[in-house]
Amino acid sequence: MKILMVLNSHDPRGADAPDAGVHLREFAVPYFFLRNAGAALTLAARFDERPERRCGHIDTIGPALAARRFTQDAGATAALSGMRDFDDIAAADFDAVFYPAGHAARWEWRAEH
Repeated sequence: MKILMVLNSHDPRGADAPDAGVHLREFAVPYFFLRNAGAALTLAARFDERPERRCGHIDTIGPALAARRFTQDAGATAALSGMRDFDDIAAADFDAVFYPAGHAARWEWRAEH
């Protein structure tokens, strides 16, 4: 199965979302879940500015463990640095789209963009 993962950018969000962007702990868990299930993953970003990787406090439980794993996985970090532009993606090339996001997702699809 070919899955497109669309990451939200760090585009300015306004006063209620100053820390928008990709939080590695939100992204790493579904990334490894899908990859381990055999999915062929393509990463893309919606805007020219690449998503920011922020791990925050990395500990040894839950999503933080996946974030640590991600930073130590050469294939995963290469996939992130080689992201494609969303506008260059053809929907017919994928079986599904996954949008790993927290509260900032609502800003990515607002009418101004």
